Amino acid sequence: MRKSAILITSFLVLALVLGAVSCGGGEKDVVWSDGQVSIIVDKVEKTNTRPPQIEEAFSSSTVKLPKLADGHKYVSVYVTISRIENVHILDALFLPLLTEKRSTLQDTEGDTYTMQVGQVSPFESSDPGSSDSQREVTEGATCIIVFEIPQNREPASLTLLYSFKETWEATSAELGQVEISELPKCSQVIGR
Repeated sequence: MRKSAILITSFLVLALVLGAVSCGGGEKDVVWSDGQVSIIVDKVEKTNTRPPQIEEAFSSSTVKLPKLADGHKYVSVYVTISRIENVHILDALFLPLLTEKRSTLQDTEGDTYTMQVGQVSPFESSDPGSSDSQREVTEGATCIIVFEIPQNREPASLTLLYSFKETWEATSAELGQVEISELPKCSQVIGR
């Protein structure tokens, strides 16, 4: 009994030091699909900082990410693409810096937030021997999608946009979307 109390206390101290609330990763993975792409929500984090992978990716970029607004938190949604059916996924986040269309998150009050930044990996080349080949996202790829929401709000649902081609010969990409009607709940916010 004493050992388990020490273990629980140690975990709580570690959570306070790390400063994040993580939700999700239950016993049974829920698969969300639009018939072409299926995804699993691995976890949802609510923190004062973006995920380290995102910060690192943008540290040497000319694109500077905005600072967190007062009274807000970052919500990072981690997903895995579990199945791709008869299409080539060009971008699982639909080129967020090059278009106005972006993935969106809705909170429990019904307000909608546009994706701030995201990351997908890995990509594979349609022709590894050519520098001009198209890249595609493959099954098993992971995505981190970051939103900024008021700290007193909780994430509820997600619309993940992606661009695809049915064949490599298609001249333009189409837009697809997967609706995730229920995100794991985060019951409290621990800031870092």
